[in-house]
Amino acid sequence: MTNIYLFYKRTAEMDTYAEMFRSKAKQYGITIVDNVHETNVIASIGGDNAFLQAVQKTNFSLIIPILA
Repeated sequence: MTNIYLFYKRTAEMDTYAEMFRSKAKQYGITIVDNVHETNVIASIGGDNAFLQAVQKTNFSLIIPILA
């Protein structure tokens, strides 16, 4: 089973994109988790800064793939 952690800045615009992502994930049987330690993949929604913060949040781990 694939678990995805969504990383994004909590704004109205990004909440909209995250909700679209959650809806599509549900259609494909993908679980969105709230804890980065329960994930197989991190999806970064936003610009370069969101991606860099996601990398930093995982302590620069090479184990968990990060999609931007």
